[in-house]
Amino acid sequence: MNNEEKILTILEQIQSEQKQTNQRLGKLEAGQANLEAGQASLEVKVAVIEQDIKQIKEDTRFLRSVTDHAYKDIGILGDRIELLKAR
Repeated sequence: MNNEEKILTILEQIQSEQKQTNQRLGKLEAGQANLEAGQASLEVKVAVIEQDIKQIKEDTRFLRSVTDHAYKDIGILGDRIELLKAR
């Protein structure tokens, strides 16, 4: 085998390895795109969950307020009942 044939063989090997590298790179890029899409989807879901948590906190505050008022009303009614019993 002469030098030209050796060089041609080496160049063919390099070309083959470059094709494999490009294929692997394509797969990595596709995987990266999938990860980014998944991350975007998760970010949307997290935003929805955060909004739900905010709403739950607001509802909880409202329920506490209503419960506090109910206990006060029960106390007032109890006092009125005691007054009526005393008559």
